[in-house]
Amino acid sequence: MCFTTGPRATSRRIVRDEALDAAMLRAHEAGDSVEIGMLYGRAGDAAERADDIDQACFFWVQAMVFLLEAGSAQADRYRLKLVRNGREVADQTESR
Repeated sequence: MCFTTGPRATSRRIVRDEALDAAMLRAHEAGDSVEIGMLYGRAGDAAERADDIDQACFFWVQAMVFLLEAGSAQADRYRLKLVRNGREVADQTESR
């Protein structure tokens, strides 16, 4: 996937992975929410490695949404990444 967000989008490095794009399109066509979520998660991880946390968090939100819709426990993995990057608030019970 090739996404940029925010007012500085033109100056950011764009993560581009054609194989991931193709896999994501196939998963969307098949309606496989778990696969879609995991692929968005991979895109977020790639953006994190490229040092673009805004882009990474965008993808992790998408991953979390698709995985929650599918009822997958993997959604928590991406929610925790969002918490660690200040995009989500941790539950009070998680800090105990």
